[in-house]
Amino acid sequence: MRSQRGGQPLQEPFLAPSNRIRAMNDLPDSHRPRYHFAAPQGTWINDPVPFFDARTGHYHVFLQHNPNAPVWGDMHWLHVSSADLLTWENHGFALAPSRIEGDPDFGGVWTGCITQRPSDGKYVVLYTAIPTHKPFTQVQCAAVSSELMTWEKVAENPLTGLSEKPDGYGSCFRDPQTFLGPDNRWYCVIGGEQQDGKGGAAFLYEATDDTLLHWKYRHVLFEGDSETGHDFECPDFFPLPGAYQWCAVSSRGKAFWHAGRLSPGDLTLTRESWGTCDNELFYAAKSYVGPSGERLLWGWVREGRPEAEQVAAGWSGVLSLPRQMTPRSVVDFKPMFLPYTSLSTLGAGHRIVHSGVSAAQHESVFAGTVSDTCELRLAVCLTDEDEANSGAVELVWRSGERVVTDTILFDGSEATIFVDRTIVEAFGITAHTYRVYPAQTAQVDVYVRGVGTQGVFDVRVEVLEL
Repeated sequence: MRSQRGGQPLQEPFLAPSNRIRAMNDLPDSHRPRYHFAAPQGTWINDPVPFFDARTGHYHVFLQHNPNAPVWGDMHWLHVSSADLLTWENHGFALAPSRIEGDPDFGGVWTGCITQRPSDGKYVVLYTAIPTHKPFTQVQCAAVSSELMTWEKVAENPLTGLSEKPDGYGSCFRDPQTFLGPDNRWYCVIGGEQQDGKGGAAFLYEATDDTLLHWKYRHVLFEGDSETGHDFECPDFFPLPGAYQWCAVSSRGKAFWHAGRLSPGDLTLTRESWGTCDNELFYAAKSYVGPSGERLLWGWVREGRPEAEQVAAGWSGVLSLPRQMTPRSVVDFKPMFLPYTSLSTLGAGHRIVHSGVSAAQHESVFAGTVSDTCELRLAVCLTDEDEANSGAVELVWRSGERVVTDTILFDGSEATIFVDRTIVEAFGITAHTYRVYPAQTAQVDVYVRGVGTQGVFDVRVEVLEL
């Protein structure tokens, strides 16, 4: 039976048949990555919402998705899942906007979160909806599922308590994200902005029952500043494992982390440090808890080519590999980002491509040739004590394109670099994402160089190749 709201019928539950959209990564396009999930041909993806299903051991990611063109617009939710984080099954649409004018998500189904409800084990999606573009309005809505595949929008939409934006703030009001507080109650943060471009704001809401459909506004969890963007898109909030600190993630231009102390009494975050998760190509970062309690972070990898070239290629947007967030040390609680997966899962061939000395003083030394779908592992130690202290890796495609990583090596360190045709994700002291579009499929020459003032490196380079 169809429910009624305001004289308009609610949209029927939206089914997501697996043949709705095919995963197209096997098409003969040399720029499509092989082991990253990329937008299906003719479409666009951005803004991941991750979820780990402990019952099946599968990872699920729900992505903002335009099924009609490889450009931003007409937002749906696309659902993909994986057992190994490298091969993905496309389940098609999870949510679609209503086509009935006056419904709360008539203008699109936007970013949000997924939570498994402890009371009955069902899954609850919270998402931002746009009832009207003129005037521009934002509300928060929900859908419920018993198995992650079929979702039914709830009759309570829009959720009144969660759609109440506090006075005195700017227009941004979107992207709900739940978290379990230190008092074992469920809370939700929504991204906002201070007035006059002063910085972002995270609005805090508390669930008033165990359905996760009824909420009340509490207060502002914390405010950012102009250095981390004029607003907070895609906010996330969680305890950083092993750090005795809480961490917020927000996006504006880049993805930022904010680490500090959460007051258990008034639930406000006192920020003690902040930084970037990556560069501007890694955006809209969202996290979830992995199978052993790890905090795993995904991002939308933006294209590095003009929109006209994206349209010509027929697809736009890539899902990053997951990154494990962990404190840098037992005394330095700032997060660092480590690779969480490996091509060894896919049975990639392994070989040592270089083991020897690489000169410092910005001098590049050839370290071997690899395929353009590989995982590089580098181990470094200094041969001259107290001299050069860092290094970088340069990748040169045979067709002339090149990527020079930011400094990712240091004495005694290990670094991992994933190359997947047009994407490079490099992990070392920092994490950085790069895009390169070679004129043709080609092998890649690897160079290692020192960035310190003197001394030499002893470098071992291994590669896993598909």
